Amino acid sequence: MASKLTADQILTQFESLIGDSLDQTSELFLLNEVKDTLEMGREWEYLKKLDKSQSVAVGNDFTVSHALPSDFSRPSTRGIYVNGDRVPYRQVRFESQQDFQDVTYAYFIDFFNSLYYLCGRAGLSATILFFYQATSPTLALTANGGLPWIFPAQFHPILPYLMAKKYFAIDQGDKSRSWDDRWDAFIKEVYDSMTTWDDDLRTQAAQNEANMGSALDFSSFPTIINMDSGGPGTLAG
Repeated sequence: MASKLTADQILTQFESLIGDSLDQTSELFLLNEVKDTLEMGREWEYLKKLDKSQSVAVGNDFTVSHALPSDFSRPSTRGIYVNGDRVPYRQVRFESQQDFQDVTYAYFIDFFNSLYYLCGRAGLSATILFFYQATSPTLALTANGGLPWIFPAQFHPILPYLMAKKYFAIDQGDKSRSWDDRWDAFIKEVYDSMTTWDDDLRTQAAQNEANMGSALDFSSFPTIINMDSGGPGTLAG
């Protein structure tokens, strides 16, 4: 099995592709730029995480803020949950907060300040289950070459090629020295492989849910009551 590439190894491959080298700061900036752009390009099953560091207290309303995770990229389309409650909170637009301030099971995000807010009024104290897509850690050089990219090793070659393509776009030198158009096909091949693999992860999990759905017995779960005014997590049973 191939080993994951460290930042140092990715930079070495990049320099080999362009037949040149940049200063270390510029190369690391370019590496993290293409990494982040690649990760932001779609909803990756592989980058999904759950944050349970935030909670609500009795009486909390839409003015009480909660911190987004430090590696937050985008919220899950599934919504977020208050511990013990099976009804998800759905995201509404930031500018619609006044319209939804009293609506339980709505929330909005202040992206600029890395905060989010739950609408309605909390009926009990509970943990918030915040599902989201993360941004992988910044790649940097260390004594042992740096941390590897979080994705499986077979996809790592795409990063130096994306760096080389970006480099040529900003470089004023000779194209033949910096870029080979055939490399676009290689980038597409690796990217298509990545997305197929990631889609398979999602599809398999969804299929498992469908297969189990008819066999699940929800009779032992608590029943949600007073949905109009009870606030997040108002439960009976």
